[in-house]
Amino acid sequence: MKKIIKFVMIVIVVLSLHSCATTQNSSSPAYTVEQPAAPVSYQTFYDELSPYGRWIDYPGYGYVWSPTIADFRPYYDNGYWMNTNTGWSWNSNYNWGWAPFHYGRWFYETGYGWMWLPGYEWAPAWVSWRNSAEYYGWAPLAPGMRLGVSAGFNIPYEHWAFVGHGFLNDREFRNHCIDEHQNVNIYNNTTIINSINYTKNKAAFYKGPEYKEVERYSGQKINPVAIREHQQISQPVIDNERREMKVYKPVVRMQQLQEIVKPKQVVQYKDIPHDNGKRGSWALPEQHPSQIQNNGGKNSNGGKDKQR
Repeated sequence: MKKIIKFVMIVIVVLSLHSCATTQNSSSPAYTVEQPAAPVSYQTFYDELSPYGRWIDYPGYGYVWSPTIADFRPYYDNGYWMNTNTGWSWNSNYNWGWAPFHYGRWFYETGYGWMWLPGYEWAPAWVSWRNSAEYYGWAPLAPGMRLGVSAGFNIPYEHWAFVGHGFLNDREFRNHCIDEHQNVNIYNNTTIINSINYTKNKAAFYKGPEYKEVERYSGQKINPVAIREHQQISQPVIDNERREMKVYKPVVRMQQLQEIVKPKQVVQYKDIPHDNGKRGSWALPEQHPSQIQNNGGKNSNGGKDKQR
């Protein structure tokens, strides 16, 4: 009889502990994995970005977008770099930042400023990276610019942003950026960081510096976050506890036959004197292919280099 009573008491204790554990778990927020966002088309770009800039019918490119922000610079203004499981991601504070910094390419033209050509592939950032003994640098990749040697050439000096090694992970990195008039000397002492990753469709993009190296220079611990998908348009949602970041990164589908896709309002391009993509009178940098660091990258979307 005593054995039976003892057995019953053990069962009661076990059930009680299980009940407590269940109660505690139910008080914690349940983590649900969001489904991927619904596919979009270029029409989504046209509609969502129209309130923040103008669409221009540009010869050879089609519709390109220019934000209505004075002295705007892509991958520089109103944002910061964050290390992720796929490379350094540009986190923009602009409401429209989910699109132009992660799809397509940027190019510059005097009289118009920076203009964005939409693209189909999502990446943490479409930039080229460089490194020297003291600085990291990055610059937007222009339409058609292939990864590898050409990403080291053909980008004007003043399109580069350079910051001391220890400040890349700083959200206020702009306070530490080098004056662009020093870019010539800095650039000529840098090499390409040719560390490459790939999108789902195997399009190549640059990952940027190794986070362990940045961690060593800054003296601060860097915890790369995993990129998760968000179903709705939003700025990146960062969960430091789970070390993840939710971003809106829908698949962009090709235009269907007979489908009319265009901005509601379009500005016609006017050919005005320009300086081949430079914001000043500086010449394009010259570089020998031997300066490339960690060579061995593959081309992304192919095509000829084109920098206006």
